[in-house]
Amino acid sequence: MTKEGDKVTAVSIDVIDEEGLSKKDLGDDYGMKAASSIEKEWYEQVEFLENYILENGVDSIKMTDDGKAENEDLKSGCTISIKTMVDAVKEAEAK
Repeated sequence: MTKEGDKVTAVSIDVIDEEGLSKKDLGDDYGMKAASSIEKEWYEQVEFLENYILENGVDSIKMTDDGKAENEDLKSGCTISIKTMVDAVKEAEAK
C-alpha cells in the first residue's frame, strides 16, 4: 500500500502459497476462471478489488459471513472470499 498523507494512492494484494508461488505471478495458470461464476481469474478479481478500494475506500466494503463481498458493484467483478485480504489492507492503512 502506498499513501500520501492519509490518502491511499496504491494497493497491491497477492497471496503466496506454501511453495512460494504468487497467485498473481501464476496468472491464468492458477486455473480459477473455469470455476468462476463471472469467468475471471484470481488475479483479475483481485485487481478489481484493488481498484474498488482505491475508488471507494476499504471501509466501504461489506462482507457476508463467509468473507465474500456484499456490495453489488464489487460482486460484479470479485466473487472470491476477500476477508483476509480486506483485513490486511485495513491493517496496512492503519500504519
